[in-house]
Amino acid sequence: MTGFDEFITNGKANISDFEIYSINGIPVIDDIFSYEGLGKSLKELTEKLGLKKPLQMPKRKAKGDTRKNRKPYQELISEEPKKLIEVAAAREIKLLGYQFEAK
Repeated sequence: MTGFDEFITNGKANISDFEIYSINGIPVIDDIFSYEGLGKSLKELTEKLGLKKPLQMPKRKAKGDTRKNRKPYQELISEEPKKLIEVAAAREIKLLGYQFEAK
């Protein structure tokens, strides 16, 4: 079992925050931005808010040094934690159109 597998299966990982931005299982926010499209989303949000200065992500990575192994997630995650993530984050996965890609 990899360190990531242990992190997911030991019950300490906060896999889903759906309750923070939903009421009775329905999202109550104007927009959801995926990490993959964050650059484009920040530009759109800057325009929507009418800001003079563009929104930007901090130059420093919040957890940039946390993950030492940079292999694709498909090589790091086994079936048990994958199934736990699929169940715990099912609403986010569906909402954002995510899916686990094959190895």
